[in-house]
Amino acid sequence: METLVLPSTFFLSVLIVIGLVFFIRASTKARIETAIWTLPQPNEQVLEEVTHYLENRAYHLQAVDREKDQVVFSGLVQASWGMAIFLSILAAIGAICLGLVLAIQFPALGYWGIGSVILAPGAGWFYFKKSQRPEQVLLTVRPSELDQETRIRVIAHRDEIAAMQSSLNYPAPQE
Repeated sequence: METLVLPSTFFLSVLIVIGLVFFIRASTKARIETAIWTLPQPNEQVLEEVTHYLENRAYHLQAVDREKDQVVFSGLVQASWGMAIFLSILAAIGAICLGLVLAIQFPALGYWGIGSVILAPGAGWFYFKKSQRPEQVLLTVRPSELDQETRIRVIAHRDEIAAMQSSLNYPAPQE
């Protein structure tokens, strides 16, 4: 029974490192969502409010499509230093754990496996380089069935939608 402990620990450690690699890759993925709100203000007021908000967030007006009643804003998304450091720390911990398991499983290697910790800052670098990208916010503002309401549809990164909802005190989006 004792002979299965080290190989199973090694196998689980390899699976954890694979999961860590996929987690680091997923941290750079764009998560575009659609949010729809029905607001009690007129169209012009809503459009002015959202435009002002997006311009304060360093987005600029890129295009206006009058046929679709759609406005396109674009901006450069900055990577988070905190997330880059966090991913580097996670990678370092994963490398140390795998190195220790390698040292125990294969004593001839000694503690050379722990040297893989020098690759850990690569996780933060990878995140930082892949996360800085241009991003668009597609905004559609139309009158609702009632004359006094406005229906607004925003297609953007989910973090941007959450920040917009919080900053402009919008209710939960409709689906």
